Amino acid sequence: MAVSFVARGALSEELFADSAGEFFFTYAKLFPHISKVREGSPNFMRRLEEFVNSSKDYQERVATAAKNIARVSAARVGKAS
Repeated sequence: MAVSFVARGALSEELFADSAGEFFFTYAKLFPHISKVREGSPNFMRRLEEFVNSSKDYQERVATAAKNIARVSAARVGKAS
């Protein structure tokens, strides 16, 4: 919902980006599943995807989050072994 406020001009993009760490993390976490979810819900995370793709910096934040997710997942798998 918050990213819709940015898309409609009700919320500053900079303000949102400064406080949106969770959104970047969530997008990175769910990215591998988005196309499958969109088979039943075509607009799933569409606004957030548009926001992320609007800036190289935002894309880098998602890439960093994805690397951190992979690192933590690998560490958890290592502990389970």
